[in-house]
Amino acid sequence: MKGSIETPKSHLGKTKFRPLLKVVFKNEKGEIDSAAWLLKNIHHCKGSLEKFIQRKG
Repeated sequence: MKGSIETPKSHLGKTKFRPLLKVVFKNEKGEIDSAAWLLKNIHHCKGSLEKFIQRKG
């Protein structure tokens, strides 16, 4: 599984009613995990992370 970047309005049952930057990845145990942040410039950060993931592909 390659990491993915998403922009949901909720994460783990909580919502901020605005898009979050969510990163889905495999943790050190090989399990699917995720983390999400509320950011001011979500589109810039999302684009930068997507480019980084593509280069590491």
